[in-house]
Amino acid sequence: MKLYQMVAKDILRRKKRVLYAILGVTIGTMTVISILTIALAGQSRIYDQLEKYGANLVVAPAINNIDMELGGLSLGALTVGENYIDEDKVNQVRQLTDDLIKESQDIEYEGNIATISPKLYLNTEVREVSVVVVGIDPPEEHMIKTWWRIQDGEYLGQTEQGMIGSGAAELLELYTGDKIMLNGTDITITGILEETGSIDDYQIFVPINILQKAFNK
Repeated sequence: MKLYQMVAKDILRRKKRVLYAILGVTIGTMTVISILTIALAGQSRIYDQLEKYGANLVVAPAINNIDMELGGLSLGALTVGENYIDEDKVNQVRQLTDDLIKESQDIEYEGNIATISPKLYLNTEVREVSVVVVGIDPPEEHMIKTWWRIQDGEYLGQTEQGMIGSGAAELLELYTGDKIMLNGTDITITGILEETGSIDDYQIFVPINILQKAFNK
């Protein structure tokens, strides 16, 4: 009698044991796969929720608020210090952040790791309404604000283009293709953001280099 015939005969003689063994292996495999699937799905959901908080670290100008009083009467607060960070500091922040990440995670990679998105905030008037215009680095900002969705048009480019929040678009009656004037510079609205429930809904976004040039900042 050949070996495979002996094995087949033994299996036929012990049908229940073989069936139980197959069921045990199948159930065990399915259980492991289910646990791994749930763990990976939970990890992905946690990452998605954390990303909605935006940047992990915000670097702001070093300013101080001094409360002004006269005879017990509050006159408000006076801001002391520069309200901007020199542009050449951006590369220093990037280098410092990358070095710390590489050191802590033992990463050997020569390229950039951290996403650094500088911003320039300016108050100006558009159609006789006071609004906040934000200068951004479009690719970097898009990586930080992963929850941004375009309601109409397309995402901001690097030229004289503007992207507007849904609230500001409604208030100013602006649509994609419309032009606005920012301190003598023509800006074409190329996109309208979906409502985010944040201050972004009431701001106008343009490339930071365009805003710097327009306002000499």
